[in-house]
Amino acid sequence: MSSVMADQRDDFRTPASIWPESQNRLAHTERRFLAFVTATSDVVYSMSPDWREMRFLAGKEFIADTHHPSCAWLERYIHPDDQAEVLAAIDHAIRNKSTFELEHRVIRADGTLGWTFSRAIPLLDAQGRIVEWFGTARDVTERKRAEQALRDSDRRKDEFIAVLAHELRNPLAPLINAVQLLHRAPNDVTTQHQALAMIERQTLSIAKLVDDLMEMARVTSGRLQLQLERVSLADVVERSVEIVSALIAQRQHRLSVTLPPHALEVHADAARVQQIIVNLLNNAAKYTDEGGRIDLFVSREGELAILRVCDTGIGIEPELMPRLFQPFTQSPYSVARSRGGLGIGLSLVRRLVELHGGTIEARSEIGAGSEFTVKLPACDSSAQPDERVQPASSTEISARSLRVLVVDDDVDAARSLAMLLEGNGHVVALAHDGMPALSIAAQFRPHVALVDIGLPQLDGYELARRLRANPQLQDVQLVAITGYGHAEDSLRSYEAGYNEHLVKPVKFTALEELLSRAAQRLSSAD
Repeated sequence: MSSVMADQRDDFRTPASIWPESQNRLAHTERRFLAFVTATSDVVYSMSPDWREMRFLAGKEFIADTHHPSCAWLERYIHPDDQAEVLAAIDHAIRNKSTFELEHRVIRADGTLGWTFSRAIPLLDAQGRIVEWFGTARDVTERKRAEQALRDSDRRKDEFIAVLAHELRNPLAPLINAVQLLHRAPNDVTTQHQALAMIERQTLSIAKLVDDLMEMARVTSGRLQLQLERVSLADVVERSVEIVSALIAQRQHRLSVTLPPHALEVHADAARVQQIIVNLLNNAAKYTDEGGRIDLFVSREGELAILRVCDTGIGIEPELMPRLFQPFTQSPYSVARSRGGLGIGLSLVRRLVELHGGTIEARSEIGAGSEFTVKLPACDSSAQPDERVQPASSTEISARSLRVLVVDDDVDAARSLAMLLEGNGHVVALAHDGMPALSIAAQFRPHVALVDIGLPQLDGYELARRLRANPQLQDVQLVAITGYGHAEDSLRSYEAGYNEHLVKPVKFTALEELLSRAAQRLSSAD
């Protein structure tokens, strides 16, 4: 018996004998926990059963660390507007002994606002009572910002589509009215002139919208190729002012242009620099009430050419300034929306400026006007401009009559173009699809064929290939006319056999120049 008791005494060793082993296990557990806390990218924390005391927090520089109990965690870390929601979620988790899970805002260690996804589980004792909460919180600030940016982008695109529909409907009403006027007063010359002027203005307005959209698509996709040369800013400014003069006069603005005393040139694409200036002047005219003032200053500052457009307009809202140059950005106020436009003009301007290695900035106050400053690298003032051959004037049209085949499934477009060509003394044949065009071309033997690419049965590409395959038609000047203006569209036209690729709407002066060159080539061949 005494032997058994002795064995039992050996089994029940004193605490001092087992204490080192327990300490080792505890230390090992703590090391593993700290290793986990260090390795994870999440914030790790523990809470008292009622969440009134934070017992541990490893913040990962997201929110401040603390290894001491704190009862001020709610005010210290949680955004004031989210505290009620956090407390409600905590109360629900405590009552149900369930997982706490919530996405909410937090005050970061640097004082800025952030977002976190927080998740904590209750640790229960043998009786099922909560003894502690252990949780993690993940920094989701960048994701929330990206989501907000995506929502803002979608909203701006939705607004853009609505504005686009509005901008396209606007010119349709006067166009329809002008057609009705022509029907009702076919012999009234005054009415005809007014209706035709109205049609011209509104079609140019639609063409401007389409051009802006196509330009924006080319720029954003990186398909815009600059034609760089030495450009006189004075010449570009002069042409730009001519373009906007009608709008300036219509709104009764006073436009002042200040040029430097000496020639100022930039190495740039003249058409794109003109586009920059025209957009800025149009913007100033549109957002300046009638009778306002617009100033265009051109100067040189060191190695930079400076273009500054100032106006006495309505100004720009402060909340709009950070995204002023983003696509589809427009003023939220109806007074600005009534001015029209798609909200892509300034975005296009910025992209064109940056393509030239320049910068643009804006300053404005509500009711005190706006100022846009463009800075472009200037050319060396000592260098001489290149000598270039001046293009022939569009009025220098050869008197030689050409046979022109017009192929377009839009009957009105084909007939109206034929009437213009016949008015210039050319002989015109019409076709509204590819197969009829082949037979007409074989008999008509055109000098020039103006072909719409999107034909219903035999498209313009296949038509060109078949025309080129006919030995009697190999010398015909083939001109593709299409609504597609990307570089790959032009390449596809040339590969099919076209000599020229024109994008709708085609200005008749451009066609006149093209036909003039064709006539000159024929005269030289004779």
